[in-house]
Amino acid sequence: MRLLSGIDILHSSHCNDIISNDSALLEIKMMKYAVEFDKVTVAYEDRIALLDVSFKIPCNKFTCILGPNGAGKTTLLKTVLGLVEPVTGSVKVFGKEVATHKSEIRKLIGYVPQKDVMDLSIPVTVKDVVSMGLYGRYSLMLISRRKIMEKVSKALKIVGLSNLLETPFSHLSGGQQQRVLIARALVKSPRMLILDEPFSGIDVASRDVIIKVLKEFVDKGGTVIMSTHDINPVLDYADYIMLLNKSVITFGPKEEVMNEESLSRLYGLKTRFISLNGRKYVFIGDESA
Repeated sequence: MRLLSGIDILHSSHCNDIISNDSALLEIKMMKYAVEFDKVTVAYEDRIALLDVSFKIPCNKFTCILGPNGAGKTTLLKTVLGLVEPVTGSVKVFGKEVATHKSEIRKLIGYVPQKDVMDLSIPVTVKDVVSMGLYGRYSLMLISRRKIMEKVSKALKIVGLSNLLETPFSHLSGGQQQRVLIARALVKSPRMLILDEPFSGIDVASRDVIIKVLKEFVDKGGTVIMSTHDINPVLDYADYIMLLNKSVITFGPKEEVMNEESLSRLYGLKTRFISLNGRKYVFIGDESA
């Protein structure tokens, strides 16, 4: 008798688009806000990570959370996912309270953490890693191996790695590994992608592929929330910007938020904008750069 692998026993629906088209999600598609924080404070023992944070992130937009190390960016994203519970305040995702709808909400979100804990000594292939994204997404309907492979192949095609399906994950470059992890987040057909510092330690080519994938995801009706300490790679693509340093310094459309005064408040350093080859860039702290 053949032992079943994880890919044999996954569950799914018959969704063909990278943005889920389940009729049950019609209400979500009509919503104005993807994430709502109301006076949220988060603490680790005696250390405040987020203090009295309130905001509403619109649906179908590309939102970047910008702040220095230790600003609470990762904590904020984990709070959205229900991985961290606030001391005070309420958090809603697609109109549902996270505190009482964690399982339901997580099925709608593809998450790419900053530091993915994966034992590279375990001989898993790219295909195996991406298929992990289907665990827990769908309920009791058994899905065929063929359907799983269709979903996995489609997700890998989106990130430009179709040719690496059977390649050991440990053999990939850092940028390729990050693209595989984004494919893992996409394979479940989420309504929202949450990414924590996705450009950290990767090559420029992979970064540009990831930006293109995120932009297309939003163009197709999805919502992207991404933390970063360097806004320059996505300055042309972000719709909304949040400046965070434990509390929200300012949040709104990019055109209203990205100015020298606000960024200087965030970092406590001189900030300036320059234009180069038709693009704007932010420089922080070095007047001679």
